[in-house]
Amino acid sequence: MRSRSSVCRLLSAFAVGAFAACTGDYADLVPKTVDEDPALPSLELSGTRFHLETFGTPGNPVVIVLHGGPGADHRSLLPLAALADDGFFVVLWDQRGTGLSRRHPCEELTADAYLRDVEAIVDHFARSPSDRVSMVGHSWGAMYATWYTNEHPERVGPLVLAEPGAFTRAGLDDYFNRFMGSADLTGESFNDSALLARILTPDDHARADFDMAQSSTIITGPLGLDPEHPEPFWRFGAVVSSCLADTAGNFDWTTNLSRYTGDALFIHGERNQVHTVEHQQALAAFYPRAEVVTIPGVGHDMFSAAPAASLDLVRSHLLEVQP
Repeated sequence: MRSRSSVCRLLSAFAVGAFAACTGDYADLVPKTVDEDPALPSLELSGTRFHLETFGTPGNPVVIVLHGGPGADHRSLLPLAALADDGFFVVLWDQRGTGLSRRHPCEELTADAYLRDVEAIVDHFARSPSDRVSMVGHSWGAMYATWYTNEHPERVGPLVLAEPGAFTRAGLDDYFNRFMGSADLTGESFNDSALLARILTPDDHARADFDMAQSSTIITGPLGLDPEHPEPFWRFGAVVSSCLADTAGNFDWTTNLSRYTGDALFIHGERNQVHTVEHQQALAAFYPRAEVVTIPGVGHDMFSAAPAASLDLVRSHLLEVQP
């Protein structure tokens, strides 16, 4: 078990907030959420408060952006705000319990809650009850977009899916077996403080989120990330990362995709050793019309490592097939 003293020694070695961590004031080591900083752009919806930003003119075709994780935030996807210059209304948001959005206990971070959240976001921003919105999803966000599309194929227009991991429980289990093996993304100190129902206060969440950020570099190699330029983020949602998958059950988000009449673009990073082009082609086959395009020289961090190339692909796809 990692002790408080060992954490303090580690932090001291890197000169990162050692005093705050050793005195237990973890809130000083992570950015504040929308509940703690009222100046942050936010939206109260679906029984929570999201950190949410919009770009462009209301009334223009809507693009909903879904970030990865579960537990990451939308900071690395901010280059997509430039789609507003192409006549789109772009919605970027931190999902329930992630980034700078409101924190929740594990029992409120369920698959049902997550589905209700994205349904509420679409309903809130769509131009009419029958309006089709475009979606751009990265990693888990591409899975999330597929989940919504499987539930509501009639509400989704053009899709851009950047390296989803899986669309079924069996596929997800296989994905994690190949990807992480016995590695634990959340780390011992998170398990000690969070999984035993201790996540009750803002500081408990701050400690868990801080600990998760310290262990995030273990995924750099397999995903082909650029170690010199880490993906930007505000704050991890450690409890979401631990709790959400356990509530999804034996899911299959492909059962209704045949009813989706739009076009899906899969974006693949050449350096990614986990989301290989073959893996992405297998997932794309679940869609009636889908194409896989590879960005050379980058990995899973394509939106921050190659923002211009990624944005060009997204823009071209949305403009080409936009009704």
